[in-house]
Amino acid sequence: MINKNTLGIIMAAGEGKRMGLADINKTALKIGEKSLVALGVEKLLDVCSQIVIVVGKNKDSVIAATSDYEEKLTYVEQENRLGTAHATNVAVKSLGAKMHDFTDVIVGGGDHMYAYRPSSFRDLVLARSEKNIAISMVTTISENISAFGWGRIIRDSSGNVTEIVEQKNCTPKQLLIKEGNATLYDFDSQFLVDNIDNVKKNSLTGEYYLTDLVAIAVSLEKRVKALVLPFDEVGSGVNSQIDYENALKKYS
Repeated sequence: MINKNTLGIIMAAGEGKRMGLADINKTALKIGEKSLVALGVEKLLDVCSQIVIVVGKNKDSVIAATSDYEEKLTYVEQENRLGTAHATNVAVKSLGAKMHDFTDVIVGGGDHMYAYRPSSFRDLVLARSEKNIAISMVTTISENISAFGWGRIIRDSSGNVTEIVEQKNCTPKQLLIKEGNATLYDFDSQFLVDNIDNVKKNSLTGEYYLTDLVAIAVSLEKRVKALVLPFDEVGSGVNSQIDYENALKKYS
């Protein structure tokens, strides 16, 4: 049984530079009759009682695309786009003490949540409910993981997830790892509130990465659970016109 005291956070503030869009956020692009972000909202509402959408570039298009669900949504603007942890922090801070109403916080990108099966969100929440798990997250295995630029999943000798290393920060050996981070998480709410400010700025990019919370959880002797899904069941993001065309072919 799913605990509905779950908050959803959708990151939809990106500029989408590679898409070349002038007046619409890429998450507002449509697959069939609905936008990418609206499809993500629908799936999250199966497990979440409230959703915060982090908006930024062309925010009006995101708000318009999700107006049918406004009773369950809150919009918060990420004025300075400094990475996924920063976007999540903006959402967390906007709710203040209301964060204590939630046991879980699902975080994902507005340009890829549309691709997941509803059952995957439910499985993510159920995985997080196991004892001492601070984070459950979706990973996938692909021989072509480098083409997507995804962070690599680092495991210890017992197979436990210990950290995620962004591709830009990977050593040559880490680049050979085929298990990648699909950027969909469920956090223990209290853990997230207590530790989101502990994420440090990445020395290469100057951004704050949500992936760093995995190593923080492990350092606190908390567990991280990976839900390993087949590659064709995860959202790979819409970062180019080719990505969008492929999404239209697969999901329309």
